[in-house]
Amino acid sequence: MAAEQAGERLARGQQLPRLRGAGLDGEVDTRQWYWRRNLVVLFTHAWPCPGCAAYVEQLAEREPAIAAARGQLLVVVALGPTIAVGELTRLGRGTAVLLDEDGALHGRCGLRGVGGQPVAALVVTDDLGTIYAGWDAGAGHAFPAPDEVVSWVEFVSYQCRECGADSPVVLDG
Repeated sequence: MAAEQAGERLARGQQLPRLRGAGLDGEVDTRQWYWRRNLVVLFTHAWPCPGCAAYVEQLAEREPAIAAARGQLLVVVALGPTIAVGELTRLGRGTAVLLDEDGALHGRCGLRGVGGQPVAALVVTDDLGTIYAGWDAGAGHAFPAPDEVVSWVEFVSYQCRECGADSPVVLDG
């Protein structure tokens, strides 16, 4: 996979490229959820990253709400020189983890920064892989609030492709 060319940066309206590789519990392939689940795909910085780890845990706590809205949480972990996946095994059974040891998956999605370092980002797709929402977290881990992510998954879950609505209504409280 390392020989794959860098892809275009993920953007709203684009198709999420097929992501496939080793996971914590065997092979993971985004195609297994096509026509079945909307996806929440979280790409991490090089692992271990304390900021990304904290956000992964916050988002994993919302996994039951994501699943209730026909969603699947997938964490694409950019492993650094230290393979510290032990803490990821604590995540709920509904959270899938895809290991991106060589950074090829980040690269295919245009998520490499200076010096080829993996960039942290999050996207929400429909069940066909069309990106409805996306956030580049940057070095400061500017991820959306987990409840906002759940709102997006709920919104995408109830969309009729013909209606063309473009954002959820997020209620405070």
